[in-house]
Amino acid sequence: MNSGSGFDAGSKDLTVLFVDVSGWTDLCARIGDAAAKLIVDSLLRELREDVERYTGMVVKRIGDELMCLFNTASDAASAACEMQRRADVRNRFEMEKLFLRIGFHSGPVLIEKDDLFGDTVNTAARVTAEAFRERILATRMAVERFPEELLPLVRPWRSAALRGKGASVELVELIWREGDGTFVRSRTMIMGTKVRCLRLDYNGKEFILEAGGKPIKFGRGGTNEIVIYDPTSCVSSSHGQVEFRGGIVEVVDTSRNGIYVVFDGEPPFRVNKRLALLSSGHMTLGRPPHDPEAISLQFTIE
Repeated sequence: MNSGSGFDAGSKDLTVLFVDVSGWTDLCARIGDAAAKLIVDSLLRELREDVERYTGMVVKRIGDELMCLFNTASDAASAACEMQRRADVRNRFEMEKLFLRIGFHSGPVLIEKDDLFGDTVNTAARVTAEAFRERILATRMAVERFPEELLPLVRPWRSAALRGKGASVELVELIWREGDGTFVRSRTMIMGTKVRCLRLDYNGKEFILEAGGKPIKFGRGGTNEIVIYDPTSCVSSSHGQVEFRGGIVEVVDTSRNGIYVVFDGEPPFRVNKRLALLSSGHMTLGRPPHDPEAISLQFTIE
């Protein structure tokens, strides 16, 4: 890369971010390739401004996706939030809505000529592939580089078995919307201290999952460790389980109707396959927490 870019050639500890325009294929089908390209081109030019505002650079465009490079994870996070806000404002006034998926990872990067290479780049691309539209996902490794003031933007997401990785990678989500709720925790709470056990309470009965212990399954079926009584059948026979994975406790959703988690003092959100459980709170099975018929399990991490 040229000397004016601010990034030196060679292997460095940098942050690679991918931003992908969701719905490109559908847009082409609706209005034609040429018209769709003009719209996407316009948005990507604006996103480039956000990248540069936070001292990053767009390395290259890959179809409807940008590969970006930042000196710090905090710059990448700030740019990612700004890009999502820009797209959100745009969608309020445009008939053709465009949504973004963003993911990033930090680590050594090999820079040669005008391209990036290495495991950090591959991981960042795969993190982005895990994201849904309007989401920003990052690896735990990237978030560990955040300054204290950015930690309230972070909430747990799940561990993912990324292609090419021998072990699952812990992912987190960044909150970018005003009023979407922030998850204020200490650095050790976000990153995860050493967890000894999980305590679950259902109808006054306590179940304990210890480190290294067998997963605790829950659902209507009689073979579960926690058998849930639900005459409405919103709870599946095998609804989910809690398990230790990589030193943290995760809830795994195997149901038809979902699992909702509420950490104490924070807004609820729905589990996407897996979610790391931190601190304490409750989960509801098959129904959102505001539903008066929702069945709840209390949890506490120790």
